[in-house]
Amino acid sequence: MALHREQFAFVEVCEIMLRHYKPVPTRLRPTDRMVAHTGYLIFARPVSADVIIETASEEPATIIEPAQERGE
Repeated sequence: MALHREQFAFVEVCEIMLRHYKPVPTRLRPTDRMVAHTGYLIFARPVSADVIIETASEEPATIIEPAQERGE
């Protein structure tokens, strides 16, 4: 993935969907014909080249500084 290659971490992606509803006072229902719009928001944080990122699926990333890795 380009974000990892360019040294970004903590990548999160959110999908935002917009769907119109009928403004009927007795019940709130989506319009009969679904014309929806979808957008994606991608968030990532840049990290230094000398920082190692350890990740596990579905869990937050852990940053290990080089000094910690050597036991200093």
